[in-house]
Amino acid sequence: MPSSTAHRLVVELTSVKLLERFSDGKYGIGTHAWETFVRANPLERMRLQAQTILSDVREELGQYVCLAVPDFVDRTILYVERFDSTDSQLRLLGRHAGRLDLHTTSLGLVMLAFASPQTIKAVTSSPFKDSISGDITDGAAVAAMLPEIRATGHFVFVGGLIPENTAVAAPVFDRKGVVRASVGVVARNDEIDVNQAVSVVLDACQKLSVRLQKDSLY
Repeated sequence: MPSSTAHRLVVELTSVKLLERFSDGKYGIGTHAWETFVRANPLERMRLQAQTILSDVREELGQYVCLAVPDFVDRTILYVERFDSTDSQLRLLGRHAGRLDLHTTSLGLVMLAFASPQTIKAVTSSPFKDSISGDITDGAAVAAMLPEIRATGHFVFVGGLIPENTAVAAPVFDRKGVVRASVGVVARNDEIDVNQAVSVVLDACQKLSVRLQKDSLY
């Protein structure tokens, strides 16, 4: 692109606040572009909808809480938001805006359990490879776990990615009943009341599902 054309486009984008010129002469995303992104991006909308709910979970339990969404094609989960635990000894592998394998996390398994039969069949039709350890897990073994998770409406994973941790997760649904995300809590095995955590997480997921169902974007 000729420099004159690029300059003209930058000037035009700046004039409508899609770009912003800083004091050092450099350009960045403008306020209108940011507003448009927040309003139109489903993940960002979901993150904002979930923040107060996750914060309440964190305050009630004092444990790490997070929100993740599924990528059934890549067989991974994407962490969208998190609130850290008061426990400085808690070890975690999940990172904000990071990914982990679907089959090794409570968040991923609970979302897969509530996916459509077609999705479950496609996801579990081949072996899973753990991206951290390299271990192979038969797809049929993962599929066999799902009916019980679906029946209980949540999943408690003791000693999953971190042997000393317990993870509790439940699904979040849109107005069509499609699983869109999951909320999870992680704590050390001796620092968690599982029954309380299950109750709090289920309540959080119900609240977030209601918010999504009222949002026209979903």
